[in-house]
Amino acid sequence: IKLGPFIQKFSGQKAWHLELLKGGLLNQNYLLTIGAKKFVLKVYRLEMTQAKLIEMHRLMKFVADRSIPVAYPLQQENIDGHEVVIYPFIIGTHPPRYKNTHFLIRSMGSMLGKIDLILDDYKPTIESPSHEELIKLFEPSKTLEQIKLLREELSGHSYVIKRELTNILNIHE
Repeated sequence: IKLGPFIQKFSGQKAWHLELLKGGLLNQNYLLTIGAKKFVLKVYRLEMTQAKLIEMHRLMKFVADRSIPVAYPLQQENIDGHEVVIYPFIIGTHPPRYKNTHFLIRSMGSMLGKIDLILDDYKPTIESPSHEELIKLFEPSKTLEQIKLLREELSGHSYVIKRELTNILNIHE
C-alpha cells in the first residue's frame, strides 16, 4: 500500500518519517514524524469500511463534545481498499498492568463511568447486523486462518500479552 502521496497531501512536505508501531493486531499503526510534529497513521483492516469508519468518527465527535478527550482524525482516505487515517499523536504511557495505584484505578473507573453514561444517549446511524446475518458471514476455515495469522503476529509482543491473547484465541479456536 502506497502511503507517500497521502502523507504528502496531508503535510505538504516531501520529507517525513514513518515507523511501524508494535501492538496493532488488527490494524497497522505507524508513528508519522513530519519535522518536529508527530502523528499516528492507521491503516485499517479491509473489514473496516468507510461507512463504519465514518460512524466511528461520528461517535468520537459525540464523546468529545461531552468533554471526553479523544484523538479526533485529521485526514482520511481509502487506499487500495484500506481506510487510512491520520490522528494526532498523544504523548503518554499505558499504566503498568496489575501495578496500578488506587488513584489510577479510581481515575480510569471514573472516566469509564462517564463514557458509559454518555453512550446511553448515542444513536448510531448504521444498523448492527442481525444474529442471522452474522451467522451467514461466519466461515470456519477463514476464521481459523485469521486465528493462525493473529498467533503469528504475537511473536513481537510481551509474554503477558502473548499468554492472554493465546488463551482467548484457544477459546475461539
